[in-house]
Amino acid sequence: MSITYLPNKNLGVPSQGSYPNSWATPVNADWAQIDTAFGGVTNLDLTTVGSSPYTLTVSQYTPPNLNFSGSTGADFTVQIPSGTGGIWSVSNTTPHNVLIGNVSGTGTVTIPASTRQMIVSDGSKTSFAQGAGGSNTQVQFNSSGVLGGSTMTFNSTAGTFTIPAPTSGVAFSATGVAGQYAAVFTAANDANSLGLSVVGTATLASIGPLVSFTNTGNPNGVTVQLTGNGSTPAKAIRVQSGSFLLLNNSGSSIFNLSDAGLLTLPLGGLSAAGNAQTPSVVVTYGATTTLNCALSNVFTTTLTGNITTVTISNPSDGQTINWFLTQDATGGLTIAWPSSFKWPGGTAGVLSTAANAVDLLVATYRAGTGFWYATLAKGFA
Repeated sequence: MSITYLPNKNLGVPSQGSYPNSWATPVNADWAQIDTAFGGVTNLDLTTVGSSPYTLTVSQYTPPNLNFSGSTGADFTVQIPSGTGGIWSVSNTTPHNVLIGNVSGTGTVTIPASTRQMIVSDGSKTSFAQGAGGSNTQVQFNSSGVLGGSTMTFNSTAGTFTIPAPTSGVAFSATGVAGQYAAVFTAANDANSLGLSVVGTATLASIGPLVSFTNTGNPNGVTVQLTGNGSTPAKAIRVQSGSFLLLNNSGSSIFNLSDAGLLTLPLGGLSAAGNAQTPSVVVTYGATTTLNCALSNVFTTTLTGNITTVTISNPSDGQTINWFLTQDATGGLTIAWPSSFKWPGGTAGVLSTAANAVDLLVATYRAGTGFWYATLAKGFA
């Protein structure tokens, strides 16, 4: 008896003159194979088949439903024999990815853990059976096309993502997991880039806050951190057109601009339902002492000798600094103020001389003049 088996579903084709008066044998076998090819299931524990990659046998790849299980220790590759095509529904209940492709073929698909995907093979290349829905300007995902009929758009050419105004509710919401930020916006590494830009189109009174950070009861507080890029500071967040930034606090939330990041509020103001503070920076005494205004607005120094030169770097127009100057246990130490300091009545402040005396310098910088307008409050006790 001569019979040829086809490569895809292993159907038998008897040769001319084979199976005289017994055609029921190959025909019935083929019908059983056809039934399996339409609705059969292969359940395969990948921990029992040996090492990756594993090539499916004909009885394993004939069914259209492939269920892979087992406690695999890493991603596992399953291969379809070269020249074998078909469409399969693949379930992966292992803890790692399952990769599927043809032996010696091109294209491999990845079935993530705990998912089911449709795949197709033409005998040499394997790919997902469904493509992304929608155009390249729409938010897409593979199984259902455009995301819920959303009007959100993504332009793959420009790399831009747009959320239009909703008819009601919140336009964008992100919920984090323990120990992680809910959303991260990263600015380009240059002095003019913005991590997050929020542009209002109406007056402050009519629209209220555009950006809201809310701690709804975490007793440890929630940190909202906007980070610039250090040596060439970028604006971390910019709120325009009269709108403001609202921080709601029912714990001890912190709003933190770090790494010399800047908060720009051209109009309106900053409202925080809770306190707001600038952490102080300790400036170690030196005969030449430098205050880096990009680090803070509040500085503290304990004098252990006379300060003969004060350098103030990275000031911003309108910035006010507070510098606490404390005498050591001996006292009598002095400071030479910069020539850029202007004093009330033209008389420079003189430090208290008592041991452990605390004085407070308050100075505001005006970029238009290049001067600091300073006062010295003395002898806090």
